[in-house]
Amino acid sequence: YPIRKINQAYFAFHGNYADNPSSTSSIGIELKEYRGYFGNIGQFIKSISKIENYTQFIQILNSKRKVLEPTL
Repeated sequence: YPIRKINQAYFAFHGNYADNPSSTSSIGIELKEYRGYFGNIGQFIKSISKIENYTQFIQILNSKRKVLEPTL
């Protein structure tokens, strides 16, 4: 398990993790969208740091989609 985290971090840092059409995760796109709902990076970081898992993230993102339009 710890080695998997290291591999994910390495590939994410070097820009080739989930970076091709065969990737099934849309988290990068969703994070950019989520970031668009905040006026500055500080607000975004404060909000995202409270999210504990992907399911919770999607619930919050969907609630923002219903109320607000992204600024990006």
